[in-house]
Amino acid sequence: VPHDKLILKLREIGICETLVTWIKEYLGDRTQTVRLNGSSSSPLQVFSGVPQGSVLGPLLFLIYINDIFTVVEQPVRVKLFADDCLIYSTVTSAHDQFIISHCLEKFSQWCNSWGMKVNYKKSTYTHMTKKTNVMPYHYCIDGNLLVQANQFKYLGVTLTQNLAWHTHIKNVCSKANQRLGFLRQKLHQATRDIKLVAYKTFIRPLLEYASVVWSPHQDNLKTKLEKVQRRAARFICTNYRRLDSVTKMLDSCELEPLEARRQKNRLKVFFRILHGQLKINKDEYLKLPGKRSGRVNHNCVVLPYFAHSDVFRHSFFPAVIELWNALPGSVVNASDVCQFEKL
Repeated sequence: VPHDKLILKLREIGICETLVTWIKEYLGDRTQTVRLNGSSSSPLQVFSGVPQGSVLGPLLFLIYINDIFTVVEQPVRVKLFADDCLIYSTVTSAHDQFIISHCLEKFSQWCNSWGMKVNYKKSTYTHMTKKTNVMPYHYCIDGNLLVQANQFKYLGVTLTQNLAWHTHIKNVCSKANQRLGFLRQKLHQATRDIKLVAYKTFIRPLLEYASVVWSPHQDNLKTKLEKVQRRAARFICTNYRRLDSVTKMLDSCELEPLEARRQKNRLKVFFRILHGQLKINKDEYLKLPGKRSGRVNHNCVVLPYFAHSDVFRHSFFPAVIELWNALPGSVVNASDVCQFEKL
């Protein structure tokens, strides 16, 4: 982030000159040195970049890249999170592929104009489809051919071409088991309460991160996730005898099945969407029936989706709507999400 161009953008969005001057002074007169084996290089003045670890740093970076959306034309869309950028679009024809390619070219030009460089070696593209006859196309950035990936990780979630969650869940369970092994080494003499807190703090969040999106419907994947918690229950209770009931250990620790927690979390998110508490356009995804049927449980029924594939049928909206419509009226009519969760 070149400082002079950042100052220009601050002025363009209407930041008052007094504050712009203050930020300019904040960024200016900075130097950096390299220290190796007790020796230091000569100080070098810094003319770009935002201070790492500062409160202002992320905000200034976001301001700098905020107008990147202007170079992308519909139907191509961009999602930004810090320095991660996702460009995506529906492709049904060669023309759609050309539009994406053109947007990548304009994206590259924007980066060059504003002193930023795309790391094409870390950039990939993928076709997310169940079709076998995918239209071939090679995308480039700055004349560099992008590598086609069968899967990629975005914000900690592994996405695959066929939108299956086997790989992600395998990775999650592997990482969770590694952490559990580490805790067994470090906390083998700890009390049960400390072990329980450690599990809830360091392992269960791994098993549930973004599970609203990837919650599996296949029994083998559900079992794989539950096995991690069952191992954790033995660790918490310091009981590795094969004949002793793990179910009783889970009950004594008040650890409910992960599947039940995933369903509750999905319903909580849906409650917030339905009540306009999340920045999701509910009218784009949800439809209410014109007439109320006498067969339904409550007056907040949402029309279910008609799914042509298992992937779509078990994705968030179709699956959670089925759960929602089956709830009793006393639950769906809760005044807020806290009351909803208690019911």
